[in-house]
Amino acid sequence: MSHPPAPRPFSALRVLDLSTEIAGPYATKLLCDQGADVLRVEEPPGDPLRRRTAAQIELPEGADSALFQFLNAGKRAALCSADDPTARARLRELAREADVLVASGGPAALARRLASLAELRAANPRLSVVSISPWGTTGPYADRPATEWTLQAATGFIARRGIAAWTAARATGAGRHVDVSIFEAMIACGPVFADLNGQFIGGLLPMYFDVPSIEPAADGWVGFAPVTSQQWEDFCLMIGRPELGRDERFRWAQARSAHLAFFHEVIHAWTRARKISEILEQTELLRIPSAPIGNGAALPRTDHFIERGVFVENPGGFLQPRVPFALAEVPRAAVERAPRIGEHALEWQAPEGRAQRGEAERRSNGMGADDAPLAGLRVVDLTAFWAGPFASNTLAMLGAEVIKVESIQRPDGIRFVNAKPGPPVWEASSIFQGVNTEKRDVTLRLDCDEGRRALRALVERADVLIENFSARVLEQFELGWETLSAWNPQLVLVRMPAWGLDGPWRDRTGFAMNIEQACGCRSTRTCATRLAGCTRWWRCSRRSSTGAAPGAASRWRCRSWSQASISPRSR
Repeated sequence: MSHPPAPRPFSALRVLDLSTEIAGPYATKLLCDQGADVLRVEEPPGDPLRRRTAAQIELPEGADSALFQFLNAGKRAALCSADDPTARARLRELAREADVLVASGGPAALARRLASLAELRAANPRLSVVSISPWGTTGPYADRPATEWTLQAATGFIARRGIAAWTAARATGAGRHVDVSIFEAMIACGPVFADLNGQFIGGLLPMYFDVPSIEPAADGWVGFAPVTSQQWEDFCLMIGRPELGRDERFRWAQARSAHLAFFHEVIHAWTRARKISEILEQTELLRIPSAPIGNGAALPRTDHFIERGVFVENPGGFLQPRVPFALAEVPRAAVERAPRIGEHALEWQAPEGRAQRGEAERRSNGMGADDAPLAGLRVVDLTAFWAGPFASNTLAMLGAEVIKVESIQRPDGIRFVNAKPGPPVWEASSIFQGVNTEKRDVTLRLDCDEGRRALRALVERADVLIENFSARVLEQFELGWETLSAWNPQLVLVRMPAWGLDGPWRDRTGFAMNIEQACGCRSTRTCATRLAGCTRWWRCSRRSSTGAAPGAASRWRCRSWSQASISPRSR
């Protein structure tokens, strides 16, 4: 059954953007990409990011940097001086009609530009305010200066908090203040796992090379990531050394790293004799996670990214990545140009259906003002390893009830990565413990009738099912969209395969390391990483959850607001 195109999830959302730098504009970009009316309010002479370039080149007069255009495509922009009483008064009027206000700095900076938090909330009780500052708005570091470099934080983690606050406000009528510390967001996305590992094992985090990792081929470089024991055995079979895969001495990555010269000799003897395309053909057949090593020049010419339309033309004259997730029945919007300085007036647009949706929101599920933002959301979690569990963990921390589904025969593979030696090893992985808090866990066999009946009982009562298998796995279990939607027509299905649901790489397996290898992150670090002699934390896993968690939450809320009979699937 076909359905008419649905509106983008945030088409009735009004966002007042007083932020600067990268974190805030990226957060509001995610909202704008899904239809929100985002009005940037800059202080004269305009956001400094407009003139900042990575190449440190002088831009023509009136031109904006590519980074600014990417972060602000589709938004509107107005100028407002904090010293102009008339403009500030008009800005306060806009705040009374806004849903979300995103501002850089703490309460003092907000009061200087607009009004105090108390004044804003008194004038608009349903306004959600997101304050983005280096260290948070309280504590002894609150006023300590910091830079992008000192914090190493340009994360989209912030957008999830803004969406959550607005979600709660729309259900309760009471806005919330979200105090975002960029430092704490950075900690949550990486170093916390090193800290947990030290607590589990004791001492410093082991430093080692992945073996195999980025290896030379006859015509370039190719990346591997055989994380599980089965994948390691299959890799050894592929290179003609099956006995190495069965050798218990080399079962763990840390142990293989201690024999680096030996493994490089063995692996390179096989990879150097073959082209990248030959290697990838064999790894795909054996289900070994792998990828070519990409770079900025090659990515737009790569067949998979061309077929999926990953890179699109920005009106500013350069290529940029499209919105990283798609909602079924919601067409992707074309990239609009970024606004010029002061191009727009201090006024809101009038999105169609805003009044009707607002009334539907007030009749929603009766959340209390003190409830968690996603209270009432039920999630069936079929994800494994890192990216999927990180996304469902975000939903759980925001109040959703998340039930993780594994099987005794095939538990989540991350249970055994960096695990503390000794029984029970399946409960001793710092990474598993770090991304699965706030959840419940059940074991089911999906290949037997009893397990399917139990899963169906969960799905029938759920709002969201999230999975990150490779693209063909759900269908192999006969759990495709047709089956799941028949069990629960209102289900939101979130799919997170490594390479997407279509394109020539659709059936390839992949981990975060492979994504980093393919997207160019590793092309600039291959030599440096080898010389440094240490592993790196997998950034792409956390970044992918930036799309998955907001996508699931927004689709769920839109379903409850509109009550439309559409397929609420996200991918």
